[in-house]
Amino acid sequence: MQNHFNKIQCRQKGFILPIVIVVVIVAILGAGGYFAYKQYVAPKSETPADQIAGWKTYNETDFGFSFKYPATWIIDDGLTLNTCCLDIFNYDPSKKQGQFQEKGEVKIQIANYKKSVSSGLKEFVSSQTYMESNTKATSVQEVDIAGINGIKSNLIGDGIYYLPRSSTEGISITIFNHPESGETLKETVSQILSTFKFTTPADQTAGPALSEVEGWKTYTNTQYGFEIKIPPIYSLREQNNKVSDYVRFYRVDGGQPASSLAYLIGIKERINSLDDLGKFMQTTDTTLPLPGAKLEDTVLGGRKAVQFSHISYAGGYTGTVYNTGVLLGDGFAVIISMQENATEQEYFKMLSTFKFTK
Repeated sequence: MQNHFNKIQCRQKGFILPIVIVVVIVAILGAGGYFAYKQYVAPKSETPADQIAGWKTYNETDFGFSFKYPATWIIDDGLTLNTCCLDIFNYDPSKKQGQFQEKGEVKIQIANYKKSVSSGLKEFVSSQTYMESNTKATSVQEVDIAGINGIKSNLIGDGIYYLPRSSTEGISITIFNHPESGETLKETVSQILSTFKFTTPADQTAGPALSEVEGWKTYTNTQYGFEIKIPPIYSLREQNNKVSDYVRFYRVDGGQPASSLAYLIGIKERINSLDDLGKFMQTTDTTLPLPGAKLEDTVLGGRKAVQFSHISYAGGYTGTVYNTGVLLGDGFAVIISMQENATEQEYFKMLSTFKFTK
């Protein structure tokens, strides 16, 4: 009887021991898996404060945004109403030969973009082309950058992030990172992006606030039925001939019109479609290829319109100039052109005041 009991007891001990070993192994694997998940899988919603301790804060007051960046990095702020861009380097660009990044080098370029209120941001980004090659992005996707719903394009570099301020403008951030720079630098770039924020409230309306155009003059063309507001610092000169009617706006200097032409409003006849208008605007200035030339759909005065833009270096100006045209009917069209002595912000504010009167 005693021997039988001992045999049963031995069998029970031999059966229990493997179970205990399995339970211990499962517990170890579970703890390891949870640790790995927390370290490598679980998303990080914010940049840890200790990782950016000692970073500097850059405030761009003209365009109303700020971001943090490593204290050893260099900023070259060339972003104005007429020029591009604000550049951030992790190297000294003045000591570099050539413009392309080498291993371990990163450049972040920030610019201001403009678009028509009629097109969505994703549609606008998808239509962008790379210089004269007309190459378009193969990937355009929605992203969240520091709580801002934007769009990322793979058109150039390591991507361009478009962060909207309003329905018609925002900031683009292009990343130029050498393919062999490694994950550490990519993580640093992500941390910089996570600190980006707009510091001034966005204007969510299609046109400017009344206070922004208070005191502006109204130019009215009764013959063709439209009007537009013009800053009071400009005087106008009209010219009429058999082909076109022009209104030129010059900056007033000392009470007298200066020679600096800022805006040109022209009436063109024998234009029966937006396609005709777009072709005319593309060939009106020169038959030579223009840098950054782009033709896109827009809206002017509530009607479908076209806008032609290109980069200009005339008269000491470096930036984009715009020509926006809309059909008037009966074979006529009006074209509002921004010249080298104007500014983008002022030009688009003027366009937002355009309306038809008949």
